[in-house]
Amino acid sequence: MAVIGKIRKRSGLLVAIIGLALAAFVLSDFFKKGRSNGPEDLAKIGDTPISYYEFENKIKDQEESFKKQTGEENIDQETQYQIKQQTWMQLLKEVLFAKEYDELGIVISEEELADLAYGKEPHAYVVRTFSDPKTGTFNPANVIEFLKTFDQREPEVKKQWLQIEKYIKEDRLSMKYNNLIKEGFYVTKSLTKHYNEENNKIVDATYILQRYNTINDKTIKLDDADYKKYYDSNKNEYFREAGRNFEFVVFDVNPSAKDVEEVEASINNLKTEFINSQDDADLVTNVSDFRYDSLFHKKGDFSPLMDSMVFKLNIGEVVGPYNENGVYKLFKVLERQIRPDSINARHILVAHKGAYGVDPKLVKRDTVEAKKMADSLRLVVLKDTTQFGNIAQSMSDDPSAKENRGNLGWFQDQRMIKNFNEACVKSNVGDIVVVETVFGYHVIQIMGKKEPEEKAKVAIIAKILEPSKETYNEVYSKASQFASSSQTADAFNKSISKFKLNKRYANNIKEADYYVPGLESPREVVRWAYGAKEGDVSKIFDINGNKYVIAKLVKINEKGIPELADIKSEIEPLVIREKKAEKLISDLKSKMSGGDIVSLSQKLNQPIDTALGVSLASPNFGNVGNEPELVGNLVAFNGPKLIGPIKGKNGVYVVSINNVLKAPDNNTDMLKFQISNKFISKSSFEVFRILEENTDIVDNRGKFY
Repeated sequence: MAVIGKIRKRSGLLVAIIGLALAAFVLSDFFKKGRSNGPEDLAKIGDTPISYYEFENKIKDQEESFKKQTGEENIDQETQYQIKQQTWMQLLKEVLFAKEYDELGIVISEEELADLAYGKEPHAYVVRTFSDPKTGTFNPANVIEFLKTFDQREPEVKKQWLQIEKYIKEDRLSMKYNNLIKEGFYVTKSLTKHYNEENNKIVDATYILQRYNTINDKTIKLDDADYKKYYDSNKNEYFREAGRNFEFVVFDVNPSAKDVEEVEASINNLKTEFINSQDDADLVTNVSDFRYDSLFHKKGDFSPLMDSMVFKLNIGEVVGPYNENGVYKLFKVLERQIRPDSINARHILVAHKGAYGVDPKLVKRDTVEAKKMADSLRLVVLKDTTQFGNIAQSMSDDPSAKENRGNLGWFQDQRMIKNFNEACVKSNVGDIVVVETVFGYHVIQIMGKKEPEEKAKVAIIAKILEPSKETYNEVYSKASQFASSSQTADAFNKSISKFKLNKRYANNIKEADYYVPGLESPREVVRWAYGAKEGDVSKIFDINGNKYVIAKLVKINEKGIPELADIKSEIEPLVIREKKAEKLISDLKSKMSGGDIVSLSQKLNQPIDTALGVSLASPNFGNVGNEPELVGNLVAFNGPKLIGPIKGKNGVYVVSINNVLKAPDNNTDMLKFQISNKFISKSSFEVFRILEENTDIVDNRGKFY
């Protein structure tokens, strides 16, 4: 049946598509009881231990899904990190919410699961997967038929269905849980009234602002009491996770002058051979650091220098060598053609024994028979082109023809296999031709072409400028000399001066961090930092094969609120600001007695500014910017009033409230709806955050990755 073919066709892609591309999996196997918390445990979430091997398998599943979805064989380091992070977050959510579901008795019965698969209101993903590709209609009978024959399905198809089933189950559990939260929130009349008054009351005011930057920082004298006062009042804001502070030096491995000379000599020696070459593809394949490109490219596809020359040079002319971003290049213009940018075509494939991908048990015809059949089909469709789709659907050996009736749609020039592509390029719109490829014989009808343009085929010999082995040894020798003279923290600092190196800083680095400022691929260094003691100096780390790094551990930051001494330099600008505020407030109070804002303006020789339409709904104040505490003070008053001095983010204010527009009697039902929606929109994230904060989580990922 068509739906089975659809599932087989999508086999391997379904995981990547379910829900979010990288989060479509169910972790119920993590919730099994009876597992021991052994040395292989990567983490522990509450009472649930997480095995490294289980977590690693989940990551591999997600990486495979990513490859199948994107068509990429290799995953770069940044994407690998993102996959690991998303896998961890999904796992964390699944474990935390599984406990909630269990305690609340939220379950999905077999009957409910069946209803989600083929009942009156099937899950949207099931509908999308099993809908007819031609009509877009969904027939539950297709799902039932599939499940009846489930045991006979291919293992990969079974696996994909089970993942779909788990996903829709988890999705429904989540919906039930969120509905409980939603229904548990009730908006009272008093809350509605309070919300309306606070958010829709509008204040118009005039003000004087004494900015902090009018006082020079150097005039502010701080003592221990000033730091302690600020620390005691604000220390909870500085709660932090465990981290490490370390310093490091980098020995970059860059090509030496000798390396440059050698690569220049190498490519110069190739120029004469390139000019006289009769087989440019073979030469490029044998001597270039880049693969030979046999495709034609249009203007704009080449690098800027090549693009400016390729369409002006004579055929066979060689340019270079020249250095382009560390790559020395020679290039030769091989050919120029007028070609369409894209082509629209349809085809009928006649396969034969020995053709690529053909099962000899299913296809018995030989090459001669296949050619004869293709020629016959061409004559048939030439007489009546309206039958092309019907014939393709019933007779083509291309499986996709059953659905697309042989229609390939628009495809870019040179994206099809060469013989097929060239036949389309050389033929006119409407032509029907037969061409042979590794897949068999194709009966092709050209349905359309985009406007043709000039394209060029260019052979490029490239030599990458890289450090030689000798250069690597020289740089490593310098790094070794530094390391041998830097066995202690003091010696590390002295050696930096001696070797004239730049000291780099990495502060509050978490155990699982994959990013350190100024250092790519820092995982080895981070792992070392979490096993070292303060003052320890590391071994030499080889980073990405192009730099050597040596680090010194400066500080171990434990989880919790840091001591004052640890954040003294961090809070110093804020303590200075507090002292400035005290001075400004004192000065303003001395000038405010018995006056109004106009007289204060005259005493200060400072203009009065205006702030209109101030409300809690938008905590910006005048032209100053965000001042939420100030705005909160203002809306507390119901009539004209001179208030201040008030400390703000930007300075100290004296404000004259000139007019207060009370909140209108808005539609109560609409306000309730707004309040409820605001709560619901925040609830999913907030619930997860609260569950995370209230669960003991041991995260050892940094020891494994």
